[in-house]
Amino acid sequence: MKAMLLHEYGEAARFREEDIPQPRTKPGHVLIQVKAASFNPVDYKIRTLGPDFGPELPAVLHGDVAGVVEEVGQSVTALKPGDKVYGCAGGVRNTGGALAEY
Repeated sequence: MKAMLLHEYGEAARFREEDIPQPRTKPGHVLIQVKAASFNPVDYKIRTLGPDFGPELPAVLHGDVAGVVEEVGQSVTALKPGDKVYGCAGGVRNTGGALAEY
């Protein structure tokens, strides 16, 4: 899948489009087909302040997402594939961000 990856932190850091494996659904999580993502002040701080706030690099950042549930993980009962969703759902340690197809 296509994703925008960050390889370094800092004011001059730039995202690069790359192909990466589609994430697997974890228990208690859903996999979202991303339709829209946004950039908010937390995203800016993660990109510029770095490892104290952000994930190990290279990483897919940005938490604000809108899309469609593709798969549901074990124990997820409130959502099902095809549901339209939005929220702040990732882009921090151990959770992929919204700057990707999934």
